[in-house]
Amino acid sequence: MALNGDEFECPQEFLCPMSGGLLFDPVVAFDGFSYERRDLEYWIERQKRLKEPDRTSYEFPSPMTKAWIPVDLYENRALRDFIAVWAFREKAHHERSEKLKDLENRSLSVEDVYLHACAMFREKTAGAHDSAVAPRLTLTLRDATDEDAPPDTCNTAGKRFVFKRFCALLCEHLRKFETRGGAVLPPEEQGTVEFLRISPQILNDSVVIFTTYQYTTAPAYIVDYIQRQDVPFGQGNDRIPLYRLLGFLSAEEVVQYRVINQLFGRIGIHVEVHNLRFETLSSTDAAFTCDIKCHKTYSVAALATTVALAGPAKWTNRDNPLQHILESQRQFAEDLQRIVENLKGIGATCALAKSSETVDTIAPLVGLLRDSDVEIRRKAAGDMMDIASNVENQVVVAEAGTVTPLMPLLRDSDVEVRRSATGALMHVASNVENQVVVAEAGTVTPLMALLRDSDVEVRQKAAEGLMKISMSDENQVLVAMAGAIGPSVELLGDSDAEMRRMAAGALWCIAANDDNKSLVVEAGAIAPLVVLLEDSDVDVRLFSAGALWSIAANAEDQGLVALADAITPLVGLLSDNYVGVKQTAAGALMQIVFNEQNKVLAARAGAIGPLVRLLVNGDVEVRRRATGALMFIAVNEENQELLAQAGAIGPLVRRLRDRDVEVRRKAAGALMFIIVNDKNQVLAAKAGAIAPFVQLLGDSDDGVKRSVTSALIFIAGNDENKVLVAEAGAIGPLVGLLGHGDVELRMMAAGALWNIAVNGENKGLIAKAGAIAPLVRLLGDGDARMRQMAAGALSNIAIDDDNKELVAKAGAIAPLVRLLGDGDVEVRQKAAGALANIAVNADIEVLVAKAGAIAPLVRLVEDSDVEVRRYTAGVLWVVAVNDKNKVVADKGAIAPLVGLLTDGDIEGRRYAAGALWHIAGNDQNKLLIAEERAIPPLVGLLEDGDVTVRRYAAVALWSIAVNDKNTLLVTEAGAIPQLVRLLGDSDVTMRLLAAAALMTIAVHDQNRLLVAEADAIPPLVRLLGDSAVEVRRYAAGALANIADHDDNKLLVAMTDAIGPLVRLLDDGDICVRRYTAFALLNIAGNDANKVLVADEGAIAPLAALLKCEDVETRRCAQSLLDAVAVFSGVYWS
Repeated sequence: MALNGDEFECPQEFLCPMSGGLLFDPVVAFDGFSYERRDLEYWIERQKRLKEPDRTSYEFPSPMTKAWIPVDLYENRALRDFIAVWAFREKAHHERSEKLKDLENRSLSVEDVYLHACAMFREKTAGAHDSAVAPRLTLTLRDATDEDAPPDTCNTAGKRFVFKRFCALLCEHLRKFETRGGAVLPPEEQGTVEFLRISPQILNDSVVIFTTYQYTTAPAYIVDYIQRQDVPFGQGNDRIPLYRLLGFLSAEEVVQYRVINQLFGRIGIHVEVHNLRFETLSSTDAAFTCDIKCHKTYSVAALATTVALAGPAKWTNRDNPLQHILESQRQFAEDLQRIVENLKGIGATCALAKSSETVDTIAPLVGLLRDSDVEIRRKAAGDMMDIASNVENQVVVAEAGTVTPLMPLLRDSDVEVRRSATGALMHVASNVENQVVVAEAGTVTPLMALLRDSDVEVRQKAAEGLMKISMSDENQVLVAMAGAIGPSVELLGDSDAEMRRMAAGALWCIAANDDNKSLVVEAGAIAPLVVLLEDSDVDVRLFSAGALWSIAANAEDQGLVALADAITPLVGLLSDNYVGVKQTAAGALMQIVFNEQNKVLAARAGAIGPLVRLLVNGDVEVRRRATGALMFIAVNEENQELLAQAGAIGPLVRRLRDRDVEVRRKAAGALMFIIVNDKNQVLAAKAGAIAPFVQLLGDSDDGVKRSVTSALIFIAGNDENKVLVAEAGAIGPLVGLLGHGDVELRMMAAGALWNIAVNGENKGLIAKAGAIAPLVRLLGDGDARMRQMAAGALSNIAIDDDNKELVAKAGAIAPLVRLLGDGDVEVRQKAAGALANIAVNADIEVLVAKAGAIAPLVRLVEDSDVEVRRYTAGVLWVVAVNDKNKVVADKGAIAPLVGLLTDGDIEGRRYAAGALWHIAGNDQNKLLIAEERAIPPLVGLLEDGDVTVRRYAAVALWSIAVNDKNTLLVTEAGAIPQLVRLLGDSDVTMRLLAAAALMTIAVHDQNRLLVAEADAIPPLVRLLGDSAVEVRRYAAGALANIADHDDNKLLVAMTDAIGPLVRLLDDGDICVRRYTAFALLNIAGNDANKVLVADEGAIAPLAALLKCEDVETRRCAQSLLDAVAVFSGVYWS
């Protein structure tokens, strides 16, 4: 039927404000206007090309107001349904007018009149209020044999029909009447009254009198109509206000009739509403409370009703009006179900109210289905199909036992009978409650046989019937076992679009069962389904994508679907004009890309761009599946950068604030994987992801909280983001989640705090937020990952000096020591690292030793894991600093630490050398270290590429060489040349340690010559002028010891050491002055050098040293002055 202004007068609200054409696919934009989708999408694309520089691609100027608004579009189902009903009414009005003209002057039987009257009232109920119909309903019926029969009776086949009273009643209740109670009704609706039921008062062989049974006034009927069409209160943001749709009803009437009476009436309870109170009432909200009083026969149940409805019922359409209303109705229905159970408990009878009209109509038809006359069967089956086409009648039709008598008609020789019978079963099976009943009656096999019927309409209805039956989970195996899969696969190639559509739909339903998926694949369904993804029929595309979606739910079949080249056409369907197709294609891709290889294939097929665009779609199901697909695609590392390049981060961040919890959860999951990539962590932060991440830590859905907590772990991997995450207020909520009942949430919260605590300032903030105590408790958790995260977080927190004692006082040491023996290597790593950071405090070092940490630490030095060895050596290094902990050597730590000196890990070598340095602080341990042959590898480390390793090796050798026996061993190991080389190192600490070690080695007389022969004197002389006082000190000391050998005295003097040494007699450091004096005294042991010392001006500074507080320095200065004065003839006073 063409729908335009030339044929019908169309309401202005049904026209697109842009094109002026009738709305077929209306959508609501943020400016409050409803547009034709295609026209508005064209406008948006055009505006994108003309986009202003400071505008994003996610907003556009309104065609009506010119204001910039978001691109989100919402399907206006309410308006679309109103337009459909209006079109039906207009068409029905014209067709009915012609039909009534044909009825005049016809001879009708009593049965004809009865069935026609019922049909008229069914037509009236399904249509709208058409006052123009009333005058035409006065039927003039005449007997076929007696044209002069009285106007109030009719004799047909021996039966007399009194129609005058019947017509009078029709006219009486369909006439216009004046508005009551001051209600303002539109003129076309005033006084319209409708029959709900009509029943025969008398029906025998001679007379039938029809009387009214029940009727309702216009307002109640209108509310009932709106309730059945699921029309929302409004569209939000004052776009379609409450009273625009219901301008002729008060708010009280809406609530009383639509909400309360209708819902209670559905379960057979009649109630009265009192004290209706509105908490809020606007164009977008209606929140109310009321007192409900049951019928007096249910007085005992009133209390149960009051209890069940304790809270106020609230309907709001601020976000998605229809969704909110439906959810509220479902909640209300659950409350009512509890009421029903309570009523049954006290013996009350409750059942769903049924239409007597429908029941009375079906009863005679069931018998007629078995009639031998083909005309009667044809008419009865046709009427049954018409009745079953009404959704409200389908359960009643099934309960009336019509399925069994319809089955033989599937094989009837008359094609019209087969059509109607198949159609009736198809409609009955459309209701979820009937699908199992229809299947169990044995309809599957005969319906399959009809797939090959000569009549195309029969085949279509049979295919649709099979599809409807397969929608029930309980029937899917039954349908498969009956052999429906093979014929359905064959029909995928049928030339008729309807057959392809239903075959694909049936396979979609059948494959929803896990056991059937492999059967569908084995039947060869994948290839033809992939072909149909590009079919010209929208439903074929929809159902084919759905079938592939069901098949791909099986992990083993995901690869097969991809191999059949399904990904590319599915990607194409993401840009389809129809929302349902986009939904299903995105869902199929979401399943397919669960396979690792398919993630890459989908990205290469260009799926990322269309999926990102769907993130701003107004349909929540589309957004759910698009975010899900992107989440799985983002698991692949290669795709993470592609997603960022495609601009996915921004839209995903916006979806974190989506109204739908599943969309929020999947958007957070997708971002979590994307920001595994270091570069994307910065991009996500710039896109504003951190604030919504933190906000969603308080989301009501645990899945959302898991995703955002994991995302915070990764985004905090970037140093700058660590600060931003803390500033966004994440620490408090994360600490709160450490006590959550969900193990995954506790673990991820600990992991996020671990990363955040890498930042120095955050360590203190985390401690102040009370994180230490719950983290210590988590060290004893049964999950290894939890223990690892908790130990890691404590390790970072304890780096801060102020936190070390707090961690120790919270009782962390004992559980951390126990974790050193954990079966999980990661846990051992983090426990050892935490102990290493905590123990950098003299008191805590003792506590760690007392907690029994040394023995397990010694064992772990030889652990197979490099990080465990590293951190363990680190703890031993720290603990061995304390004099009370020298038992580290007694526990056998030296040998494994020596072995670690040659470890491939830099930090392992560093901590092993450091631990041996500290252990060597005990004289007995010096010998033990030498006995374990530590000296050669330590000497080897003097050439290590890491400066810290070189430092620790040098200081360890210095400490070990203090023992006379070890000094020779150090020399024999070739340490002297290495130490001499390090005197010229760029690192000041390295120069200091090399000079100190050489000073200690040169204490032994034999080594003095070796040091000199190693050409150590020139670099030591140069170090006398070093800016670091410690370097000058040990350089002077080394020269003093070297010059103590007679063969070296002249050699030192010849290296021009005397001048720099004399200058150091005035050094500010007492040790420098002392070592310098001793060096000059030893040099002056050679007579020739005494004159040189005097000539360099040593007399005056030496004289000054006689007043030094240090006794050794004074003695040395006195001896040197005496030697120089006697030999050189220079005297002092």
